[in-house]
Amino acid sequence: MASVMAAPIRMDSLIEEIPGVLVDVGERPARLREITDVRRFETLRPVWDELLQRDPNATIFQSWEWQFTWWRHFGGGNLHILLVSDPPENRELCAIVPLTTRPYVFPWLRELSFIGSGVSDYLDLICLPDWAPSAVKAVLDFIRSDTRRWDFVDLHQIPPGGAARLAAEFMGELNHGLSVECVDHETCAFVPLPDSWEEYQKSLGKSLRSNIGYYERSLRKHYNLSIGCATEDELDKEMNSLFRLHSRRWHSRHQPGVMAGGRIRRFHKDVAKRLLDRGRLRLYYLKLDGVTQAALYCFTFKDTMYYYLGGFEPRLAKYGLGTILTAHAIRDTIELGLSRFDMLRGREDYKNRWRSETLPNRRLFISKPGVRSRTARALHGCERRIECAFKERAARSHSAKQRPRDS
Repeated sequence: MASVMAAPIRMDSLIEEIPGVLVDVGERPARLREITDVRRFETLRPVWDELLQRDPNATIFQSWEWQFTWWRHFGGGNLHILLVSDPPENRELCAIVPLTTRPYVFPWLRELSFIGSGVSDYLDLICLPDWAPSAVKAVLDFIRSDTRRWDFVDLHQIPPGGAARLAAEFMGELNHGLSVECVDHETCAFVPLPDSWEEYQKSLGKSLRSNIGYYERSLRKHYNLSIGCATEDELDKEMNSLFRLHSRRWHSRHQPGVMAGGRIRRFHKDVAKRLLDRGRLRLYYLKLDGVTQAALYCFTFKDTMYYYLGGFEPRLAKYGLGTILTAHAIRDTIELGLSRFDMLRGREDYKNRWRSETLPNRRLFISKPGVRSRTARALHGCERRIECAFKERAARSHSAKQRPRDS
């Protein structure tokens, strides 16, 4: 009801220059426009922001800052940002669907996927709540309208309740020779939070409750301890500390970690600056004698704190730096008035100790007849098996090396 009562989201004249096509989506018509150039992508920010706030299922990974920065660093393919508007005026924006086609494994295999794939924990279209079915049908019409532009569709990390989950159901009705498969993807863990830190502490196990205080007291006996959040002036230095600590932690397991490459680091420095400017970044640090020895890279959006990545000095594992800083971040989340601490993808055992709950993301594959599409589908199957094996090995290694005293 709120989305119906709210004022329409008006598109600017630059977008209206794109004529688009009328799409019959059953219960109502819609106009579908396609943005293919970065200049118009950049001008979308105001209406993107407004629609994001109206979508109750939207996450930080669908924000303009995250998506535009991803395109700047990882784009390189063809841009397909779909805008769904409501006739007859055609000026009310109802949905944004950020897509891209790019080579997959071989230059001649073209994959259609969400912008943000690979580094994002939740991805979906952005839309007004009552427009989800119509928007999904409009996107499927786009996918079916010209199958020459893609060989395979792979939509990652669709969250429970996300609008894109409807695609598999609708494709069954609107088949047109395409094959659709919707599978469980990765599991995300989150902690529902009460109104006070004291109430939340009571829900934790006795050992963890005791350790939170014990570790901090122990550290203060040996070091000058300080905990805080990076400011604009500190951001570059503390991001470098995060990269250093994260890499050291993974190198101790003889693995590179997800922050090993220069491009991924440049992306995160860029997006961290953009999110800090919007008041959506919380880069927590724990310093001992003035040196950062633990860091948590987090984002805030609506009622949620997203814990994206952590880094801790392995030599100091006995002091429970992860436990101390995670407890601080959860307490800060509660004091900010947020109701959810989202620990995102992964089945690491330590998440259970914080009384987390889990929900599975979904992954949608769409293929068409032909050798190229079958080849892409087979390669995806191999990739998924390798990815699952690697993540299970990493989780086992993490669980074996992470003592109950440290998270």
